[in-house]
Amino acid sequence: MRRRGEDASMQAGALGKAASQIRAARRNLAAALDLAEDARARAAVTSMMADIEGVARRADAMRLRMNAKAASAITDAAPSPDS
Repeated sequence: MRRRGEDASMQAGALGKAASQIRAARRNLAAALDLAEDARARAAVTSMMADIEGVARRADAMRLRMNAKAASAITDAAPSPDS
């Protein structure tokens, strides 16, 4: 069985990889939009860009939740000033 820290580390790694892939997708779609010659192609690329932005928002929300959980775990583990 894995410990909680290992799970968090794996999640952080996965979110880092996802962020890298999102940045690459944004670059590639921006290039495709520049090369799109007709309205149908531009609409398709724009739709894909909107999908990528949705994925990016979900990844950011997951990262924020994970950071909050980690901060909570740190404050829970910290010794109280009375001891």
